[in-house]
Amino acid sequence: MSVNVALGNISISVSVPQEHVRDGQDLADKFAVQRTEEAVDELHAALLFSQFCFTNGSKETAQAVFSSVDTAFGLASQGIHAVVGGRGYDEGQARQVLKSFYSLQPQSASTLQKSALFSPSDTAKLVAVFGGNPGATSYLDEASKMVEIYGPLVSGFVAEMSDFLDSKSRDSRVCNAYPKGLAINEWIGDPGCVPDGEYLSSIPVSIPLVGLVQLMQLMVLYKTLGVSPGELARRFSVATGHSQGITSAVVLSTLTDDEESFVSGSKKALGLWMLIGALPQLAYPYFRLIERGSDGHSKNADVQPTPMVSVRGLA
Repeated sequence: MSVNVALGNISISVSVPQEHVRDGQDLADKFAVQRTEEAVDELHAALLFSQFCFTNGSKETAQAVFSSVDTAFGLASQGIHAVVGGRGYDEGQARQVLKSFYSLQPQSASTLQKSALFSPSDTAKLVAVFGGNPGATSYLDEASKMVEIYGPLVSGFVAEMSDFLDSKSRDSRVCNAYPKGLAINEWIGDPGCVPDGEYLSSIPVSIPLVGLVQLMQLMVLYKTLGVSPGELARRFSVATGHSQGITSAVVLSTLTDDEESFVSGSKKALGLWMLIGALPQLAYPYFRLIERGSDGHSKNADVQPTPMVSVRGLA
């Protein structure tokens, strides 16, 4: 038996067991009236309807609806990312569909599909490589997008790490490097609270926050694969990184099956990144370079110098 669902110009039929048809159709009728947003396509409409059912209907009917959607679109067999990748979405559309899917994860009993790349193999060997600091403020946009899409998976972790960072930024030994704190969770939730670009790109701030983004990526990876942190770590033969990325590689290499190992390792890494960024800057403070223009008057340089460590005599 089917439930007929309409959202804007999109109409779909969702097959459910007989005992859920009446409740399902009642929910579909309410959905058509109460939801007015545009859906990307049939898959997006089906996920939005599933979300509506979990919010407004019985758990049994909602699970029956989602199980049907899961099967009809191959989400369980192929994995949501593979399905989204094959549907020709642009970035914004893909983000909407993924957000709708992962908003259902705390309620639905769907089985996450493990990637073949991360399945045990005697021939394929995986290497994890973590980058260094890009010297830009784009990390905040990346963190915001991950929270938007994978909120149920990472929002609690981000909030805890944000509290940790902001608390440590008030430590008397480093507080002068963090006059605007490190409350990244607040910045993600309210763009009006975001500090200026110069503060975000400063080394004491950008090093720990770029590191946090890498840790968020690790968490998204093991949670979307449906494995423990330790299972993910054991699948990699090598973990390495450039510059501050080495610390992320160390975190990965020390993970166990207990998620607390990820939280604990993340706090150690974030604390280290804060010290790496703050202490050199406090020892070698900011200054503004003055250039002389062709007319003899002083003018501020477009690009300000920053410290760089020089290590000699190791060879």
